[in-house]
Amino acid sequence: MQYLLMTSTVTVFKSAVLAMGVSVRCCLLAVTVLAALLASAAAMPACNCTYRSCEPELREFHCPYGEGRDPCDCCRVCLKGPADKCGPLETPCGHGLYCDPVKGQCRSVHQA
Repeated sequence: MQYLLMTSTVTVFKSAVLAMGVSVRCCLLAVTVLAALLASAAAMPACNCTYRSCEPELREFHCPYGEGRDPCDCCRVCLKGPADKCGPLETPCGHGLYCDPVKGQCRSVHQA
């Protein structure tokens, strides 16, 4: 009788621990997803598209690295050149360039 009581107590305890483990894992997953969503929302530019906020028409400028759109896709802009600051919230790098994520600068695709 005592063995049966101990076995059922252990079984109930194991079930409680397993159930708690699942809920803790679910809670951690929910917190992780929420943190990721908040981080991505904070990283997004505050897009307030009005034509008044755009620079004058690009035909007035000479864009040596090409023309593109700003990160909000509101305005036409001149693309950035080599060694210019770049990142997800910046104007894109020009033709033949890429954004080096370590240095945060536009670099030539042909550089080693």
